[in-house]
Order: sequence, then C-alpha cells, then structure tokens
Amino acid sequence: MNAIGTIIKKEGQLIALFQVKPHIIAQPYEAINYRAQLRRKFSQVPIILISLIEGKIHFQGDDHYIKMIEGDALDQYSWKQYTHI
Repeated sequence: MNAIGTIIKKEGQLIALFQVKPHIIAQPYEAINYRAQLRRKFSQVPIILISLIEGKIHFQGDDHYIKMIEGDALDQYSWKQYTHI
C-alpha cells in the first residue's frame, strides 16, 4: 500500500493526515479499512483521512482531531509519499 501523508503537531499532539480518493471517504466501510491498514504502521498516532469532494475538503476520523486541523491551510504541510505500508 502506498499513501501520501504527513505527521503534524497540533496543541502538543501528533496527528497523521493522509490524502485519499473521494470514494474512500464516501464509503464508511472503505474509510475504516484504510485507516486500519495505516494503523499497522502508525499505531501510536491518531489518523485523519482527507479528500477533496466537489471542491470541498472532507475529513474522516476522530472529531476531536478534525476540529484541531479544520481551517488550516493544508498546503502548508510537508506531504510525502509513504510506500510499503
């Protein structure tokens, strides 16, 4: 599995953000499976999935962490390609 993501620190908490295709966010079962696969590698960090759907950014994950990053300019983060997750 390959993924584009970043690890950020907000309010003293590390959070993993991963970009996904819109169909993953649209299907809760797909989102849960995707996060479970990422959890194997990032077991100690909350994982938030993000996707651009009809011109709007959508998030999937724990609401507490989503509220921490909502409104941030996501292009400010240093995104990288993770391989063999």
